[in-house]
Amino acid sequence: MVSHVMELPRKIVIGEKNIGGIGDFLVGLSNPKKVSFVSGDQVRKITYKKVAASLSHSKIKNVWHLSKNNDVKSAKKILQEIKKEKSDLIVGIAMG
Repeated sequence: MVSHVMELPRKIVIGEKNIGGIGDFLVGLSNPKKVSFVSGDQVRKITYKKVAASLSHSKIKNVWHLSKNNDVKSAKKILQEIKKEKSDLIVGIAMG
């Protein structure tokens, strides 16, 4: 699948092999200083190095929040953690 950008109502990127450009994408979106990422452990293991390198290049600090379950209790716990971090943006990463 070729990558492309859409606005639904915010800008999103869909496609393959685009995670290495996430820093530039986020700078173009809202120029955040700090971003909270939410993902599962396996997705973090697969994407972390490329994401961290891209964010470092774009001078964006980041915090990862790992979701162990897909339930309301887990989501509320992660939301509390994110609020403590006072991030400028929340990004969810998933693989399908």
